[in-house]
Amino acid sequence: MHEVTDTQAVLPAAAVLLHRGDKIWLGQRGKVRFLPGFSVFPGGGCHEGETFQQAAIRELSEETGLRCHESMLQPFSRAITPPYSQYRFDVRVYSLELGTGREPEPDGFELIAGHWMTPDEVLWKRRQGDIQLAPPTYRQIKQWKNRDATSIPSEETAFAQPPARNEKVLPMANGICVIPLPTSALPPAAWTNTVLLGERDYYLVDPGGPEQDHLREEMARRSALGQNLRGVLLTHHHPDHIEGYHQLKADKLPLFCHPKTAELLPSEFPKPRLLEHGNSLNIAGDLTIEAIYCPGHAPGHLAFYIPQRRTLLAGDMISSLSSIVIPADNGCLVDYLESLERLRQINAGLVIPSHGPPFGGDSDPFGTALIHRQKRESQVLATLSAEPTSVETITQKVYGKLDPRLVGAAQVNVNHYLKKLEREAKVFHRENGWLLNEDAAN
Repeated sequence: MHEVTDTQAVLPAAAVLLHRGDKIWLGQRGKVRFLPGFSVFPGGGCHEGETFQQAAIRELSEETGLRCHESMLQPFSRAITPPYSQYRFDVRVYSLELGTGREPEPDGFELIAGHWMTPDEVLWKRRQGDIQLAPPTYRQIKQWKNRDATSIPSEETAFAQPPARNEKVLPMANGICVIPLPTSALPPAAWTNTVLLGERDYYLVDPGGPEQDHLREEMARRSALGQNLRGVLLTHHHPDHIEGYHQLKADKLPLFCHPKTAELLPSEFPKPRLLEHGNSLNIAGDLTIEAIYCPGHAPGHLAFYIPQRRTLLAGDMISSLSSIVIPADNGCLVDYLESLERLRQINAGLVIPSHGPPFGGDSDPFGTALIHRQKRESQVLATLSAEPTSVETITQKVYGKLDPRLVGAAQVNVNHYLKKLEREAKVFHRENGWLLNEDAAN
């Protein structure tokens, strides 16, 4: 948890599409905060006072060691990061033809590897789940493939405002599309990712909160193309994942969830079909999902793995925005940690959380979450002594200054750590607070 603000600045940024013959060059991002593991064009945010071209030249040099002059850059495309991300950029993409004898050399941090591929090779690897592309990059590669190679677009044409749909409907893999919907979840999770599965008829995962305009628009577009909703799947029962269900008017379609989620659904929901750990379901065409039981955040939490795309829909097991809150009523930190270990073993190429942008290959988000939890547990333990300490005091020492909206959730998290430590006989509770079990500590 951390301080959050209510406004998101959309920062200027620039990127460079390197090309040689019929191939383009894509770098692979390292374990960075934004889109870790994804394949990208070299680029980044503009420094104060920089033009887009100056930023493109600097970023290209920093990330690949290549140097160029402004006159070598050709305007190509523009993209704006969707608002579900903590980091938003308005990106101008330039193309640069790279002659033989010059090779990009990844810097080892922002970019850890890179490859020359034809657009068709890139799109095939994406279909197989071998590489991950952010939706703007995916669209730009298709745009490059279909461009008129005999003409160079003007800046006015290349950098025109992108279609609004590009920020609402996010193709993450073939047959896997994310639609972020406004939600009432704790900040910074202002959006819940509803996922549409299937390239023709499709299933929907987590219908999100009550504001469904973007989803209805996409469903109407698909219906006009003869593509129909065939069923709904729920990762768990929390309101920001199910509140929009009745607006779908899908009561006569199959509803799938874990038995423990079925017990916690509001009474007006239809009787669901039950999914247990290891059950599989054919979605459409070549896509199947495998249900993975992962309690902790919720008693009946399921994640869904699509092996044909090496993609994991992680629900609220992970977030790219903040750490996951373990609810006070029916959450369990011990179960949650065990579930993180289970999901880590899958080694998915693409992990789509319910809140925030996805994680790419080799980024190990579940391992990172486990390390974070271990550090937080050590911090909680370090606040204790032979003198009793209140949960409020522990929370303030561990988290420092917090957005007031998050203090209650932070105290709940501290309580979970204390219960785990008490179970392990490392701490104990008295009426006036928590104390360190010094015998166990020694």
